Amino acid sequence: MNNVQAALRELINQHITPEQEREWLTYWARRAPEETLASEEQRASFRQIARDYHKLMKQGAAPDSDAVQAVTQRSMRTWLDGNLRQRQLEQLAWNPEVTRAWFSLASKLLTRSVVPDDPAEAERLREFINAARAVSRTAQVLTPIVREAMRLRSAGVKPNAAEAKRLGAQYAQVCKDEGYGDPRMHARWLAEFAELPQEAKAGWDYLAHL
Repeated sequence: MNNVQAALRELINQHITPEQEREWLTYWARRAPEETLASEEQRASFRQIARDYHKLMKQGAAPDSDAVQAVTQRSMRTWLDGNLRQRQLEQLAWNPEVTRAWFSLASKLLTRSVVPDDPAEAERLREFINAARAVSRTAQVLTPIVREAMRLRSAGVKPNAAEAKRLGAQYAQVCKDEGYGDPRMHARWLAEFAELPQEAKAGWDYLAHL
């Protein structure tokens, strides 16, 4: 456990300023106890998910294998059911700089907590998880939609145009069918936090305004 704490502290010291850490700790100190407890439980769930990914990676499983994708779907459901999108968007409204700093570090903290003594292996695990997400069902159903949003945005099509409204309706139906919740919130979260090229983020921002 000491090794884990030391590894995470090393990462925090590298990427988070003392002021950002104080702001973050103060934010959580002011939250309701049940919210803090729920956050701890979610972190524990995601650590177990990362351990499961790591086990499969060491066994040589491919990111698109059934076993890896089952873990990916479990991760997605944990993320959706835990209202993490809403919380992170609220944190963004509270303090954009601090929220982005901690969020950009989150995946590294997670994988390093699984492999505290091997930074290179932790980074390989992070890349493996990202590869699994890139070929997931979620990516398959959403990628064509955001590509069309990117095309409409580049063409200067206004969000209130008929073509844009049709895309918005298609996107809303996918969110309903797949259980993603409010379409605009989902698009806003992806525009702000997803590890995507800037053009794709702009496409999600366009969808958030449909």
